Amino acid sequence: MTLIERLRAIGDPCTASMAEIEEVCKLAYNRIEELEAIVERLPVTADGVRIVTGMFLWTNITGRAERFIAEIRACGEYEVRAIGLGRNLKATECYSTREAAEKARTNDT
Repeated sequence: MTLIERLRAIGDPCTASMAEIEEVCKLAYNRIEELEAIVERLPVTADGVRIVTGMFLWTNITGRAERFIAEIRACGEYEVRAIGLGRNLKATECYSTREAAEKARTNDT
């Protein structure tokens, strides 16, 4: 039984037994741990934001800040396909905002 199914089966938490509440808490804790492990495997931009396919990101590899849609691919290490720029990038070449990309560019020069 999934966590949601178990919560629905309990019904009103005010009338649930302590054993039922403890069971659901353990299920929730375990599920949160599983989900956190998935999130931890996602690539991270140079400014510390987790990358998921479909999000808008920025890069400055051409010398100016450019926006693109990310598509992540796992090939050993994660690779970010920059849709709209026609190239693949490392996560460390990506930024979550234009400001972060421009700041990094000016810090590199």
